[in-house]
Amino acid sequence: MSFCDLPEVENTAFRHGASVFSPCGGQAFSLAVSVKDGVVYESQEEWGWAHFLEHMNLQKTDEHKSLLDITMSLEAAGGKIAAFTRRDDAVFSITAPSWALIEAFKIMRAVFSFYDFEETDVDAERNIIFQEFDREKSQVASYYVLASEGELLSPSKASRYGLGNPESLHRASAAALADYKRKVYNKKNTFLSLVGNFDYDRAIDLASDFFSVLPDGEPRKNSDFAKLPEYKKVIFFETPGTARQIQTVIGFRLDEKAERMKAMLFNTLVGVGFSSLFYRKLRVENKLTYSTAAILKAYPGMGTFRLVFAVDPENFSKAKALAFETLEDVAELRISERDFELAKRRLWGSVVMKLSALEEYGYFINRNLLVTGRERLLTDFRSELSAISIEELADFASSYMTEKNSVISLIASSESIHKAGFG
Repeated sequence: MSFCDLPEVENTAFRHGASVFSPCGGQAFSLAVSVKDGVVYESQEEWGWAHFLEHMNLQKTDEHKSLLDITMSLEAAGGKIAAFTRRDDAVFSITAPSWALIEAFKIMRAVFSFYDFEETDVDAERNIIFQEFDREKSQVASYYVLASEGELLSPSKASRYGLGNPESLHRASAAALADYKRKVYNKKNTFLSLVGNFDYDRAIDLASDFFSVLPDGEPRKNSDFAKLPEYKKVIFFETPGTARQIQTVIGFRLDEKAERMKAMLFNTLVGVGFSSLFYRKLRVENKLTYSTAAILKAYPGMGTFRLVFAVDPENFSKAKALAFETLEDVAELRISERDFELAKRRLWGSVVMKLSALEEYGYFINRNLLVTGRERLLTDFRSELSAISIEELADFASSYMTEKNSVISLIASSESIHKAGFG
């Protein structure tokens, strides 16, 4: 095997309507159901309702009196239920031993078909969400790194804070959330995946029964493609206290033409791992920072890429220059073929390792179904990655990763921002 060959990994999947089934070894399964929801799709009046509804969906069902009842029925078998909301989807998953498959589908069906929310439960959960507000905002560095992505996506709807705002959340009554659920949680917006050890014929029947309880509805579409201004700008997030270092986020907007696989390979080459170009440049060669990070996100018709690092104020200008130099190295083909091929192998290996966890594999299958509408396999991922040339990656970098298309966010005390030469 030559250095540039990617090792083979086999997997299979079968499409059935809005469901994908991928059998694999072991004695467990992971069932995931996602809905096109989140700030990408919400109106201003509904801002934050996707996340609010995620909370309410697990409070009770016709068969379960409480969240405790729901969880106990799974945990008794060693399983678990989880849910989360992103900017463009809400995801519910159950991972459990194979013998709990019927129970898992029963719970998922009950969750998705329940609309009789009570006002007292809504009020109580609204208070929990406000606590979530406070918890996230108290984690200053991570909160403002998230806020930096909002600046990149502005002025699109996707730029809004995912938890909503007090005004829209107070409008979310029990009846309003029930109506919202009937509108959004329908056959055309809902996607199901099942991976692991299961009986295929039984799974088909259980999935068909699940979809039978959903209304027909209309598919959600996002046509809100905002354009990032073609000029450099700097955004200041002043933090309380006298922390010396400046947390820096250099962000770039990706449009609907940016190919996801090229973005993932670029992200890996530049910012993932100790062998990444950016880590080498800032940490290994210049000793300017303790660590670096790269964050890549994709949404309908848009995406973001961010480089994150913390430096002393007097080192900010040099670190910033080295960051853009790293990006220019890729765009100008000033990288070695070996580094390029190593990034391919690093990305492929990390994906295979991550998806060795059944739950993560389920999310992978489910997300691809929602985004692409097909059963995208690991083998598809491998072939798409293998096909990218170093020249194509350079074109990607020169199209999107330029200083004029960047937004720089500085997260620091006013004293540190001043020392870095700003205002």
